[in-house]
Amino acid sequence: MKEDIYRKVQRQLDRYSIGFPETESGIEIEILKLCFTEEEAELFAELTGELETPQSVAGRLNRPEEEMAAELEKMAAKGLLYRYREGESVKYSAIPFIHGLLEFQALWEPKDLIRLTGKYIREKLHQNLSGAKSMRVLPIRESLDVKHRIATFDDACEILKKEDFIAVADCSCRIQRKPFGKACDNPIETCIMVGPMAHYYIENKMGRPITLDEALKILEECHEAGLVMQTQAVTKPFMICNCCKCCCGFLGNVKNTDNPAELVISNHRAVLDKELCTGCSGLCVDRCQVDAIRINSEGLAEIDYKRCIGCGVCAPVCPVGAISLVPKPAAEQVVPTETLHQQGVRMAENRGIADMDEKHVITWGYE
Repeated sequence: MKEDIYRKVQRQLDRYSIGFPETESGIEIEILKLCFTEEEAELFAELTGELETPQSVAGRLNRPEEEMAAELEKMAAKGLLYRYREGESVKYSAIPFIHGLLEFQALWEPKDLIRLTGKYIREKLHQNLSGAKSMRVLPIRESLDVKHRIATFDDACEILKKEDFIAVADCSCRIQRKPFGKACDNPIETCIMVGPMAHYYIENKMGRPITLDEALKILEECHEAGLVMQTQAVTKPFMICNCCKCCCGFLGNVKNTDNPAELVISNHRAVLDKELCTGCSGLCVDRCQVDAIRINSEGLAEIDYKRCIGCGVCAPVCPVGAISLVPKPAAEQVVPTETLHQQGVRMAENRGIADMDEKHVITWGYE
């Protein structure tokens, strides 16, 4: 019975977001057993990506409403479900493995769960992570060529100015590496959430509320540390992450491919003024998070455009100002037009799931 319900949950999770594919080793089932009791797995399997009240769930399952409300809230508090409040109403939904189940366990994850997840990513999930194309790189303002203006949808400051509620949380990727002594020295309180997701993080004690000024200061500190700023490739993102190649699941997997530039959405690329470049100490090489810059045989920097993701972390450290960011040609520009619902459907179709229905697309209450 146990194996059956956990396999059912695995197949359910595989429909969401980047998926949760089956492996030959069965390691994904081990992960689920660490997260869910059998009873929790059974209730999770009865939910979908559609937000639903306890009354609705209780009615479908022929269970007492008060009992159902308590069970749903207990699972949401454990990071096994999503909780969305709208006025006096509270609703719950199932969640993906990433972003969702894995990140929501970050503060209390046992080492076994982190270890198994690492093995699972190496064995299977890395294919989904590198091919998801769900994240969009936001350029550093200071890196842009002075002749060009940044579009508002590519400007983290402008994105945050539109939000009424902002929270910050520790980077779950760096948290997961800490118990093994493998976390880097980069800032850790770097994940910015907005809107309903921000409320969820705060209610679950995974983050704290911050002002716009505090958020902008965090972004500035991340820029100074050379972190790559990413958000979702949608019209209304719910998070801004600041990522490093050593810890970030998405960036690390993209970096390990031959063509990172094709696997992320970015509207900019770095350009080098060869007349200004002195080949100095190779600061730009060390700074690049995807190994897109090297020092050539002439002792000068050289950019590999199959690898450059247009983040701009290289430009500020160039002592002679030889590197700047410029927009890609108009034909290569990507203007966010997708909602979270549309992105979910597209990502599922890319993984061969053609029969996605409304209930299996998770929008976190943003639409």
